[in-house]
Amino acid sequence: MCEKIYDILKGCIVVLLVGFADVSWSQSDFRRFERQIWQMLDSMPAEVGVVFASDKGDTLFINGDMQFPMFSVVKLPQALTVCQSLRNARMSLNEDVIVKKSELVRNTWSPMRENHPEGGHFAVAKLLRYSLVQSDNNAFDILASRFAKMNEVDAYLHSLGIEDCSIRVDEKTMLQDPAQCYLNWITPKAASLLLDYCYQTRDADAYNQFVWNALMQCTTGQDRIPKFINDKVSFIAHKTGTGFVDDRGWIAAVNDMGVIGLPDGHHYNLVVFIKDAACPQEQCEALIARISRLCLEFYCGMDMFVH
Repeated sequence: MCEKIYDILKGCIVVLLVGFADVSWSQSDFRRFERQIWQMLDSMPAEVGVVFASDKGDTLFINGDMQFPMFSVVKLPQALTVCQSLRNARMSLNEDVIVKKSELVRNTWSPMRENHPEGGHFAVAKLLRYSLVQSDNNAFDILASRFAKMNEVDAYLHSLGIEDCSIRVDEKTMLQDPAQCYLNWITPKAASLLLDYCYQTRDADAYNQFVWNALMQCTTGQDRIPKFINDKVSFIAHKTGTGFVDDRGWIAAVNDMGVIGLPDGHHYNLVVFIKDAACPQEQCEALIARISRLCLEFYCGMDMFVH
């Protein structure tokens, strides 16, 4: 059923991209908005990709077809693939998984390991929540070993019609060889399609509802998309990704992608991916936050903030 829904959705997206039909802003307004974002990017020592996709009909692409390393953004398509695996096997999200102490890698981000250093029994739902909400790397790899290997995640994402992406390596592999991180990539346009899929199918069944609710509960990246807008919108469903710092002091990636809902029932997608940044992570996060604030102001047609 989800795939059929997405076939319909893809047709809608084609209409969204072709022009300015049925929009609330003039083309001059939109071009001014675009220039403001470009001005923000001018001084940024990094490659940046941006997609703003409005349900009112406007879409802005900046480097929309460029490949960006996903890092923990990959946890979203993996969660969808895990759910599809459960769906096919007629298994519930409460399926029990035994996790051994030896599977809890120490030198990686893992609130799960801190809370359960000896391992134990975990429902799939709990592992998914660790992975999506807190971006837990051990939970991700455990799910990969049981339900959704990387080639399966890649194949499932492509089966949804999201083609401009590649998923090849798990967290353990990336930890051992950081250069392998670039093998997991997606374009900002494809990331926006993934967000559309999550939004349009969020009530399709209990599995999709779970993933959507986890995205709305995401605790990482609070200084990115949510920073200036969290108290002005009805929801933010997002997923972040953060890369390693190399020998030059460059950070491989600072990513955030999400669906932002307004109190009037409208929504828009925002994807901001940053790669190979010759600046601190904080500067990258500040850029994402500023773009997010500008997008909300533009969407609502007013200055909602004291600058």
